[in-house]
Amino acid sequence: MRGTVCRDEAVVLRSLKLGESSCIVSALSREHGKIKVVAKGVRRPNSPLTGVLQPGNEVELLFYPRKDRELWTLSEASLVRAVLTGAGSLDKLSYLLAALELADRLLPEREPDAKVVAVFRGYLQRWHEGGSRSVAALFFALETRLLWNLGLGINLDVCGVCSASLKEFDAAFFRPNEGDLSCPRCSFGKGQRVSAEELDTWRDLDEILDGEEAMELSDQQRRRIGKCLHLHMSYHLPQYRIPKALFWLNVPNDERGAAR
Repeated sequence: MRGTVCRDEAVVLRSLKLGESSCIVSALSREHGKIKVVAKGVRRPNSPLTGVLQPGNEVELLFYPRKDRELWTLSEASLVRAVLTGAGSLDKLSYLLAALELADRLLPEREPDAKVVAVFRGYLQRWHEGGSRSVAALFFALETRLLWNLGLGINLDVCGVCSASLKEFDAAFFRPNEGDLSCPRCSFGKGQRVSAEELDTWRDLDEILDGEEAMELSDQQRRRIGKCLHLHMSYHLPQYRIPKALFWLNVPNDERGAAR
């Protein structure tokens, strides 16, 4: 028996082909966390769900949850807001798809977390409202906030060795294996150098998801902050990989890891 039907709002994260006409859809829902549902017949030419279950779309889902099943059955889906309404450029769309990849890869299944859902909902809303030039800062803000929610936040204010205030120095050094920043006295020249200006910008990123205006990062700020976040997640999140969507960005191949 299918059991009780549930209705929930969600953001589509990913869609994978299943058989000749169906799909497995991964979605971040408000009440159930990250879920996977089978959309039967969705790839048929006459299916009303063909354009609904696209990554980035905000949808309302009707499905049958079963604790003993890895995949739940989708009954109905309706579109709330389409991702293409906010896609002003390929770069902007790339950063959104990268955020969806992070959620799909890093978040546990069926473990609803209101704070995590709010972070991604806030990111999606700001993404729709913002322009193409501010999407890198917005993406870093999402990564920074997500790390705190996962218990892996980076303290940008004090040295991880001596606890001195980093605001007293003209630079700090990020130590990816330790997941912190050290002051120049404790770094011994090791780690990724982050200037005081770049560190101030990094601190300001966290407020973007709370409604502050998204800033445009310089190429150097984007590379430096992006590389630190990439190294941090690579060391401390085994399931992390560079989102494939970032390879669409117009940057040299050797900067892909820092393009975010």
